[in-house]
Amino acid sequence: MTMLGAQLTTSPDSQPGSPRHPETSALRDNAVTTTSTAVESISSASEQALASITSHMEHLEASVAAAVSQAESTQWIGANADRFRTAAQEFHSSMTAGQQATTDAFASFQASVAAMNDTLSTYVQQLSGALTAAQEAAAQMAAAVDGQRANLDQVMNAGLTVG
Repeated sequence: MTMLGAQLTTSPDSQPGSPRHPETSALRDNAVTTTSTAVESISSASEQALASITSHMEHLEASVAAAVSQAESTQWIGANADRFRTAAQEFHSSMTAGQQATTDAFASFQASVAAMNDTLSTYVQQLSGALTAAQEAAAQMAAAVDGQRANLDQVMNAGLTVG
């Protein structure tokens, strides 16, 4: 049966997510948590990767330094000794360049993560503003339903008056 104006006994405002029960706060909280977790995860993984790479490079450098030290403590002379020492110096130079490249790359990556964090913070602020506006619109929708209910109640229970 159709009612005057609207059949409000099954109106959409009685369910979660409806104009009377908007889930904007949960969405806002979820967006903040999700973006924060993403940035923290990426930053943490980057720090762990840098630590692991640096540790392996230091271990390799220490192993070669021990071999060089052992060679220096002996009385090794000749072409092979010279070639060994030259190669050890080249190894050290290469490792230093590798360590610098690693440091530079991860510093650049961390700067990118910081920029991403700034972008996501701006996004969360924009989303929060949009959700606040959506919540206000939902309140207006609920007020319209309440107004219609009041009108129907007046008509159905008090009757119409002609002025």
